[in-house]
Amino acid sequence: MVFSWLALHGEPRAASALAAISEFNVGRYLNDQNGFCAAEAPGFYWHIAHADGQMITTWRDLFVRNFPQHVSTPCASIPASGLAIHSAGYAAVSRAMLASAANVGVSRAAEAYTRWRAMTPRMDATFASDPTWAIVPRTP
Repeated sequence: MVFSWLALHGEPRAASALAAISEFNVGRYLNDQNGFCAAEAPGFYWHIAHADGQMITTWRDLFVRNFPQHVSTPCASIPASGLAIHSAGYAAVSRAMLASAANVGVSRAAEAYTRWRAMTPRMDATFASDPTWAIVPRTP
């Protein structure tokens, strides 16, 4: 969100840094077909290397390394994580991050926001009492 804000306000290198960071931050919400279930996308701590120290290079391997309990579970059967029914928590922060990225034109961020919002519909009602993370994409 900070890089989105910086890019929005014309910081010269913020947009390129945001684009690089967003490959991971936005990508994890859009890669079910590549083996990374979006339901677990709001994670906090990520193992980015295999147990042998080799860097992870596929969405599937990232998911397997971080969520071994879901390896044989279809993505559609995994409930959204990150306190997905509350206005606080990683699920809400995820919405704000995706909306912020969409607002500065990050590739596929608006699509990821729309998808994540559909996966966390009960969160909307809780924003009335705590709108901290109630950031939405601007409409053109």
